[in-house]
Amino acid sequence: MIAFAQALTDGSIQAYLSRLLVAPGSRRQGIAGRLLREVIERSGAVGLGVLVGDGAEAFYESLPDRKSTRLN
Repeated sequence: MIAFAQALTDGSIQAYLSRLLVAPGSRRQGIAGRLLREVIERSGAVGLGVLVGDGAEAFYESLPDRKSTRLN
């Protein structure tokens, strides 16, 4: 497996991305961004919540469509 995403959604307003994983040898090829766009499109939600883990901040900060970011 190269990549995996898991999200929870109510189908209309809010979604929560619980996992977004890309195999180390396949990173920095745009796979995570494409997978994230697919999750957003399929969720049917207006907003997507994400809890950002260590080492992932740069990826999420690089996204052009983010409206707010909370880094823990």
